Amino acid sequence: MANHRLMNSYVFAYATGILTIAAGLIYLPVFLNSSYSFFESVPELAEGQQLVALWSAFAIYGGISIAIITTLSYIFQRSMLKYPLQGLSLVSMLLIIVAQFPPLFWWILIGGSTFSWSSVLGLSIHLLLLGLSFITLLLLLNAIVQVRYQATC
Repeated sequence: MANHRLMNSYVFAYATGILTIAAGLIYLPVFLNSSYSFFESVPELAEGQQLVALWSAFAIYGGISIAIITTLSYIFQRSMLKYPLQGLSLVSMLLIIVAQFPPLFWWILIGGSTFSWSSVLGLSIHLLLLGLSFITLLLLLNAIVQVRYQATC
């Protein structure tokens, strides 16, 4: 049963990593200082371009690191390396969760002042990332506790 929970945590971690990379790629034109952006009429992009670029880089590198850590955790699940990798997975999920709050704040602030579908889309993406990261964190914690509990029995 614990192995099934661990497999679910891998699936959710990969999904979180892929969605994080996708969210970062949406902001990538701002990161590259391009004139084209997926969200063309968002005031956040005009005022906070450096913050958006920073979040884009964090999301892309964070998603890639989550995918790498998840792959290594799956490969080394039966060795002593699994414990540090599980710790890195937990820290990565916590960082992804914390990283969602500034964009959520801005999307709520912008969406609250003027309605636009891009604000709804941006808010939805970050809420989905927040929820998926939180579920992944809970699954990882549950799998770690179950594996360690079974190891002591």
